[in-house]
Amino acid sequence: MTLPLLNNLLDIFIEKELLHYGVALVNVQILESSPLQLVGTVLTSKQKSRLLKLVNDTGIRVVDHIKITSAIEDRTDLGWARTAALLTDVYNQPRALFDSSELQDKARNTQLFHDEIVRILARHEGFSLIQKMDYTLGWVLDEILLPQSQSYYLEWEQIIRARVNGLYPGSVERLLVEAHTYLETPYLLGGISRTGIDCSGLMQQVYWEVMHLLLPKFSQDQLSCGKFVPFEEVQPGDMVFVDRIKDGFHHVGMAINDQQMIHASSRMKKVIVWDFELLWKFYRLVGVRRLVDT
Repeated sequence: MTLPLLNNLLDIFIEKELLHYGVALVNVQILESSPLQLVGTVLTSKQKSRLLKLVNDTGIRVVDHIKITSAIEDRTDLGWARTAALLTDVYNQPRALFDSSELQDKARNTQLFHDEIVRILARHEGFSLIQKMDYTLGWVLDEILLPQSQSYYLEWEQIIRARVNGLYPGSVERLLVEAHTYLETPYLLGGISRTGIDCSGLMQQVYWEVMHLLLPKFSQDQLSCGKFVPFEEVQPGDMVFVDRIKDGFHHVGMAINDQQMIHASSRMKKVIVWDFELLWKFYRLVGVRRLVDT
């Protein structure tokens, strides 16, 4: 009964993963041996953790040989490509699955600039699942990708990425000047450009343009970057993370001083400067992270 039970669990797992990504992107098999072996690929480390927890909860002993498609070190991609379009939306599911522009807007993970290098992880009905240099995943139309014959593993490995407790040389003054050039830029969920940007996109672009320091795209992941500091010790250039009181929506901005921060506001629909006194009427503090070694 052991093998049928695990196969049934695997079928259930794949069905649930469809809700996360639109396509399960799980190619796992159970090999009959002593002990049983799990072989194949999943998309993300979180996906692998969910699957292994399901299996471990049965008490059945298995040996894990599952590779993670999005992990650079596993190198299980379908190749590399450059983007041909000037600016492309990247969605969390293949766009063909959406039935309204409103749903598409909510499903935007990030964007791609012209000539940006990406890894291709999967294909589905005219769409490619790509991974950006910041490791963000999402779907784009096949037609905007130009396949490349070479790989870019070495280039990606040499990029300076923001890490936990990491402090990096840089100019706070230049960060603030760059951030202010985005003032009045329209708010766009998932946006990273001067035609539309969201709160985490603003942080990512400013640090990249000034310090060539790469932050993750999502604010929840940015919260793990840099050194924690108490809000009472906030300095210009620090990232201030908050949750919206009414619904817990995660948000981030850059401190200008101990009184103000600049951020891309979904409420005001643009990049603005707010006093912290006003901010606390709508948000509660999550934490402050410092990246600049001053």
